[in-house]
Amino acid sequence: MGGSNRAFEPGSLQVSAPYFIAGRTGVLGTGLAAGDPVARLVHLGMVPGVPPAAPGVVVPTPIQISQIRLKFSATALPTLVHSFEILKGAGAQADTGGTLHLPQRRKTSGYPTIAATETSLYTATTGAISGGSFTPLEAAAPLDVVAMGTQGVGVTIWKPFDTVPLQLEAGEALEVRLLQDDATATGILLVAFDFLR
Repeated sequence: MGGSNRAFEPGSLQVSAPYFIAGRTGVLGTGLAAGDPVARLVHLGMVPGVPPAAPGVVVPTPIQISQIRLKFSATALPTLVHSFEILKGAGAQADTGGTLHLPQRRKTSGYPTIAATETSLYTATTGAISGGSFTPLEAAAPLDVVAMGTQGVGVTIWKPFDTVPLQLEAGEALEVRLLQDDATATGILLVAFDFLR
């Protein structure tokens, strides 16, 4: 049982999204500016567990994202609005200014581990991340936005409304950027994705 049929099955332990990948930033500082990237999910493909592919060879297999979660926990509340956006595009993984995270399995047995050469998430430490590359499909057309003001924690959970998961092909990425900056705000951003392949 190395994959998923994207649905719960009576009498079966298969799950609709057997993988998740998550990471939290450090305390994002006041040096960030609107447009700065703070997290990037990159998908490169999949290493098959059986021939005919050579051992370690990544083949261009897509993943399907069923849910995206963003949550900003403020350490210093903004006086106006502080917000982040999620963009889809083509990209290579960042390597500076943050921490690399790997996918985890919701159900351990029957689902292989996923390596950084296949799918990975990079989240910022205190400022913008850099390295690699990211070109959005359309810079003014984000998938979702999480915003907060003086009322506390902002949270968003993106789910496809037409039951069709968001698909990432090999070489595609999702990037989280600061959309609207309140210079007084600092805090920790949680970024998480549920997906299957």
